Amino acid sequence: MYTRVVVCLVDFDTGMHICSPTAYTSVTVCRVDVDIGVNTCSLDVHTSVVVCRVDVDNGVDICSLDVQTSVVVCRVDVDTGVVIYGLDVHTSVVV
Repeated sequence: MYTRVVVCLVDFDTGMHICSPTAYTSVTVCRVDVDIGVNTCSLDVHTSVVVCRVDVDNGVDICSLDVQTSVVVCRVDVDTGVVIYGLDVHTSVVV
């Protein structure tokens, strides 16, 4: 092993975290069942930023890292009437 870091996964049936060591990063990686509307998070290995996605069926934000700008970009389910927004990479303004 190269690190003392823990990678966490979640048992979809119980919602409990399952953890094991990782040899590649210094960040905890977690995934949670999107069916219950909980964030799914993983490490962007290129930027060391946590990337999160959430089930759009419940209208919760889906977030991901814009690797060009290092800014988190979020979108929301249009079916819920919630605004979809993201970063304008040219102006650095949230749209």
